[in-house]
Amino acid sequence: MEHDGGRVTIGEVGERSGVSAATLRYYEELGLIAPVARRGLTRLYEAPAIFERLEMIRLTSAIGFTLQEAKALLSRARDREAFVPLAEAKLAALEQRRRDLATAAKMLRHALVCNCGDVTECLAASSPPPNLLRSATRARRFER
Repeated sequence: MEHDGGRVTIGEVGERSGVSAATLRYYEELGLIAPVARRGLTRLYEAPAIFERLEMIRLTSAIGFTLQEAKALLSRARDREAFVPLAEAKLAALEQRRRDLATAAKMLRHALVCNCGDVTECLAASSPPPNLLRSATRARRFER
């Protein structure tokens, strides 16, 4: 139920969004969301903006963004010059991750049909690319 000029309490946000009050407070601590006011000790959020923001956080998380990356991206969403480099960097990291996962799947498919007595020899025979470890390191570096 919206009241106070389209404002909803933290409990109402939790009920309608499925995000717990503890998670909402954590998002607030990280700077991902902010209440627009308080009524006593109760946080009030602007509806529908809070629900749109939570959906964006959920979507960025689903495609591999950390909460810090989501914060950086969402805080620059209205500034195209700042937004584009962040989005391009994440896209490149996601594309590399996709390639790494395809390589890992290929290695496992090979291991499943190979007649080697030792699976480690079988995996070595499928020759994983040497950049697999480097790309994982790059992805972790981007998250910081």
